[in-house]
Amino acid sequence: MSLKNSSFHATLVCLKRCTTPVTIVVGANFTYNIPMNTAFVLLLAISASITGEASIACKENQVVDENGNPCTEAGLGKDKTAASLEQFRQQALHKHNELRTLHSSPPLKLSDDLSAYAQAWAEHMASVGRLYHSKRTLDTGEKVGENIAMMSNREGIDFSGEAAVQMWYSKISKYDFSEAKGQPGTGSFTSVVWKDTKELGMGKASTADGNTFYAVACYRPPGSSDNSDSENWIKNVLRPSSN
Repeated sequence: MSLKNSSFHATLVCLKRCTTPVTIVVGANFTYNIPMNTAFVLLLAISASITGEASIACKENQVVDENGNPCTEAGLGKDKTAASLEQFRQQALHKHNELRTLHSSPPLKLSDDLSAYAQAWAEHMASVGRLYHSKRTLDTGEKVGENIAMMSNREGIDFSGEAAVQMWYSKISKYDFSEAKGQPGTGSFTSVVWKDTKELGMGKASTADGNTFYAVACYRPPGSSDNSDSENWIKNVLRPSSN
């Protein structure tokens, strides 16, 4: 829905992002004490009453509102955020394909539905402040591969797509190519270079205080978890060409 010159009390059903209580003073005679997890909603509404109109349709873990506007990183600066997310995705795509070339794997293409899923999960992790895997299952029931990462940020430095992918790829140091099977602590690496994977989705979100970033990559089709088929591993996880 859209708010237009209306009371901001109606917006308290919207986003839940802030983690500490906030007191807002509106004019000389009105003070509003906002409990945690609702502060941003009120700020958005106050902005709407000044500017005349603002979209408040975003719900928790939603990727776009009813007008197709992105609901990302607590909804702040949607145009800037959308551009930032697109840059992040392009960076991650380029880095994936650069590294995949080393392993004779074909380039990936970005997928809108995978990116929507990845973004929703990144936002969820940011909202609860915990790094953990999703069910890795789309609404259609399709299974996907997944990589997740977290970076604490106290210096005001953004979490780039290249940095996220490099974190996952670095697990190559633990992978024994002579084993030709899944190995502990190497799944993030094999997901990046898995030869049969064709599509990629990327998402990124930050906590309300901006101190922690979460990144998610989704892969279709996913890499194998079946260690009984060594030929499949040999075919899909090749040694880098530099070796």
